[in-house]
Amino acid sequence: MKHFSALDYLCIDIANNVGKQGDFLGDKDTFENRIQWVKDNINNLPDYYDKAEDKYQYIKAVMALADVLAGKPTGHTVALDAICSGISIMSAITGCLKGCKATGLVATGYRPDAYTAVTDAMNRMLSKQGIQTNISRKVAKDAVMQSSYGSTRKPKETFGEDTPELRAFEDACMEVAPEAFKLMGVLIDAWNPNALEHSWYMPDAFSVKIKVLEQKETKIYIKELDDACVTMITKENKPVKRGVSLCANAVHAIDSYILRSMVRRCSYDVDSITKVLSVINSEIAAPTSHIAIPDKMEELLALYDAMNIPDTRILVYITPSTVNAVPKKYLLQLKNTISMMLHYGSFDILTIHDCIRSAPSNCNAVRYWYAEILSELADSTILDCIYEQITGTQRKFRKAVPNISSLIRQADYQLS
Repeated sequence: MKHFSALDYLCIDIANNVGKQGDFLGDKDTFENRIQWVKDNINNLPDYYDKAEDKYQYIKAVMALADVLAGKPTGHTVALDAICSGISIMSAITGCLKGCKATGLVATGYRPDAYTAVTDAMNRMLSKQGIQTNISRKVAKDAVMQSSYGSTRKPKETFGEDTPELRAFEDACMEVAPEAFKLMGVLIDAWNPNALEHSWYMPDAFSVKIKVLEQKETKIYIKELDDACVTMITKENKPVKRGVSLCANAVHAIDSYILRSMVRRCSYDVDSITKVLSVINSEIAAPTSHIAIPDKMEELLALYDAMNIPDTRILVYITPSTVNAVPKKYLLQLKNTISMMLHYGSFDILTIHDCIRSAPSNCNAVRYWYAEILSELADSTILDCIYEQITGTQRKFRKAVPNISSLIRQADYQLS
């Protein structure tokens, strides 16, 4: 992963917010080109105030750069977010090389864009059929966003029922991220028609509970208003024969787990973490015996065994009397994680879905931790575990490309 200076990240933020300007692609361009655009326009950045795609964020970033160049402190934060996070998460946990490349998790030599890839594939397929059309990225993006979470309604609304355009859209999605879209179907089919809720645990013992709700419409006639009729819509917790929400629920659960993990690894008490590292080092050097451990620690160890994810929530439970309960492999993984936490230091981040904000000086750390957590998910059996908890049936999901985590760690645009 390439590292940049704090000043570079401030330039990247300016470029992200100014957006596409002529041949310059804004946040779709490479980091290097974004930095260079700011340098090339350093004396006329205010000229773009009314041209910027995100006007006020752009103005704020330009003012922050002026403060920095004048030697003044700034509380400005830089936003970095994922490229089509739903598809990227599903691609990571299935080992889908094409999907990982389309969403920046695996290097391609340029800044990829899954929505543009689907758009280009659609237009190419339709052209081969002699259908002259020019589907825009915006139209394709709206359909991809909802389709990747299991919706079939939006693509049909956009491209029509059983049309060449709809078939091209479906084929393009499978071309760009095949394993991700196959997984979408598997998760939709995991629906239990007799369940009142679907529930599962995440690696940090976060409990996910999704109630099954059936929408009910009741017509009410109001006598005092000449029997005017209004429809009251309510939702009732009862089994539903078929639903498509499990795909979105599962991906959102993983997405939120990523953000919780980001917060734990970026913002922490240095003294506490240093003491835990000392306890772990002592245990590795000279194993001890342990006494009874807290129930939550036992739960976290069971989840580690089931999912093979070295989650850091367990750190608060590690003491000299409990550390021996942690398997040596897990201890070694935690030791490496803590060492990197201390290397990058503790700092605050702000999270909004798949967007993470931090001070420019901490952006290298943000990118490192995001890539590391996605790599851990790629190596894990989280998909097997969630599927079993939902269905009660064991299923081993094969990774399309084993050890894709090593490629994820080397890429530059996991967050862009």
